[in-house]
Amino acid sequence: MAPAAKEFYEDQKNLNKLCNFLRSTDGPAVREAIMMDKRVYYIKGEKLVNFMVEPKKGTKWPKELPRFSSRPEAITVCKELCNIQYIHRSEKVAKGELEIKV
Repeated sequence: MAPAAKEFYEDQKNLNKLCNFLRSTDGPAVREAIMMDKRVYYIKGEKLVNFMVEPKKGTKWPKELPRFSSRPEAITVCKELCNIQYIHRSEKVAKGELEIKV
């Protein structure tokens, strides 16, 4: 990651902007499931990283967000999003059901 981009994603406000983009209609396609008796949206980690490195054709990446140039950069940011609990890891236990991975 470019030094400026690395510093950019270290700020929690900028991570909020990234999350808002990922949850928008321009973000990656998500699926629905039930977890802890609530309906949630989920995406496989590999698909999230692929989208962050190479967004689907026609995606308008926000100008205020630096792009990721490699998979390790995107993975680092995803791990940070897990650490601050914006996203979490889950396991699929049955069709349409998830369980938090410990």
